Amino acid sequence: MGCTGPAVDISGNWVERGARFGHFTKGVIYGLVGALALAAALGSGGQVGGGQEAARFVGHQPFGQLLLALIGLGLSGYAVWRVIEGIKDTEHKGRDGKGLAKRLVAVGSGLVNAALAVAVFQMALGQASSGGGAKSWVGKILNEPFGAVLVAAIGVGIVVAGLFQFYQAYTKKFLKTFKLREMSSRERRWVTRMGQVGYSARGVVFPIVGVGLLRAALARDASQTRGTREALLEVARSDSGQILLSLVALGFLAFGLFMVASARYRSVPT
Repeated sequence: MGCTGPAVDISGNWVERGARFGHFTKGVIYGLVGALALAAALGSGGQVGGGQEAARFVGHQPFGQLLLALIGLGLSGYAVWRVIEGIKDTEHKGRDGKGLAKRLVAVGSGLVNAALAVAVFQMALGQASSGGGAKSWVGKILNEPFGAVLVAAIGVGIVVAGLFQFYQAYTKKFLKTFKLREMSSRERRWVTRMGQVGYSARGVVFPIVGVGLLRAALARDASQTRGTREALLEVARSDSGQILLSLVALGFLAFGLFMVASARYRSVPT
């Protein structure tokens, strides 16, 4: 008789690898968004933009198409993991109202990153993005029955998510997902700092995006929609805009480093 070993969840392994590569990719994108915005704030070139603008910058570098393909793969892996997290409840959020809301956010994050992955693959192939960005899909939703209500609900959710970023930064609860025993005290200290600064920067940007969706819903006007680029530009136009934009840009850089660390040390249940 042959001896059989324990079953190996091959699909789970691939999901975990995709998630870790996805975290690394997200770290690169956040880092680029932050670096380009910081350069713009300091008058050293650069540009204020979001994920697509960061990817477009990569595409203009040597081996840009290959790098874009890798970014697209990373975003796809992250998207698949987030959708599975929400549907299978791999983080054990539960089925009560709070748990379902968190699982819905995970699925929503997966879909957003999947859309960005498609746009990046189109760039890699030398094609113009056919999605039209956030304003395009908001416009399509607004044309549907109860579309304004749905857009408003999404806007409220993003505002709440923005406030939750500050909560995460203050409580340091993001550390619960890390394999702290595998990290040195110095690594834990730096990951904590990068996480706090990064989550705080996201806490500034998310509510601006959410309020933009609320305005779009109330006016039934998709042009009111705000993405990361528009949110950062709004920060730049505020009082002390150069200073504030520099701080948020540094926060995005910090969050990029935090995500790179997450690729190595985060627990990724599948």
